Amino acid sequence: ILEPEAEYEKKGFFGEVVFSCGALVRGDTIAMYYGVSDTSMACAELSLQDILDSLEPV
Repeated sequence: ILEPEAEYEKKGFFGEVVFSCGALVRGDTIAMYYGVSDTSMACAELSLQDILDSLEPV
């Protein structure tokens, strides 16, 4: 769901790594908080419906 893309997520003490720290759900929006490069915190907003629509049955 989440991978480093921005420059501040790719450079740092632990570059190319994001650390999930939790999430909040409000309606269809998921706010996912994460640490980046061991130096900062960030938040990504995702659509719950988009995630569910991307799943494939096994």
